[in-house]
Amino acid sequence: MWRVMMVSVIFLATDFLLGIFAFSSQGCVEGFFNENGICKDCRQYVNENCALCNDRTACEECKPGYFTNNRECLECTSRFGEHCKLCNAGGCLTCDEDWFVSYGQC
Repeated sequence: MWRVMMVSVIFLATDFLLGIFAFSSQGCVEGFFNENGICKDCRQYVNENCALCNDRTACEECKPGYFTNNRECLECTSRFGEHCKLCNAGGCLTCDEDWFVSYGQC
């Protein structure tokens, strides 16, 4: 009887711990941030061109063709020339075909 009770307690404890792990908050998927237990879309709460954020105050990474500057996503073409495809705050990284990067611009 004692053995059956101990095995039952072990199984119960194991099930309880597995349940806690399985249903605990695993965080939000990329492009969303956790606010009061709710995953919220970075594009809706930070900037429509934001791809990654930690909260509603700043964008950590913008979608391709945009760069982060002063908590916003700005378009590469507006800052580094109309032929800039990919950039960061320091300048253009990739230009349209038949164009090249020179001093951070196309």
